[in-house]
Amino acid sequence: MPTYCIARDEANYTDALTFDPWRFYNIRKSGDAASDGRAQLQSSTTINMAWGFGRGACPGRALASSQMKLIVAWTLMHYDVDFPEGQTERPENTYVDERIMPDRSQKLRFRERNWHL
Repeated sequence: MPTYCIARDEANYTDALTFDPWRFYNIRKSGDAASDGRAQLQSSTTINMAWGFGRGACPGRALASSQMKLIVAWTLMHYDVDFPEGQTERPENTYVDERIMPDRSQKLRFRERNWHL
């Protein structure tokens, strides 16, 4: 679903064109039940159509979003993730249609955490 315009519409999000890493956390924290529903990863609303909408919405979105969270949490608990030695700047984004993605050629360094202190 091409969600570029929906995600950057001031009618849907305050200051929509500015990157705010805490946007959805703050929406959930506001206490407004209607807003809270649209700010969940697995939400299927007219404002968040990443999983489709209505009868066509992904039936496995709850399982898929839970699995993604578990994979990220497990990785961060077991590995230190960093850029290769000497790289201090984040690489430029890659743009494909309305999608913004990290540079696919970027290398990352994973070091297993030492839990035996």
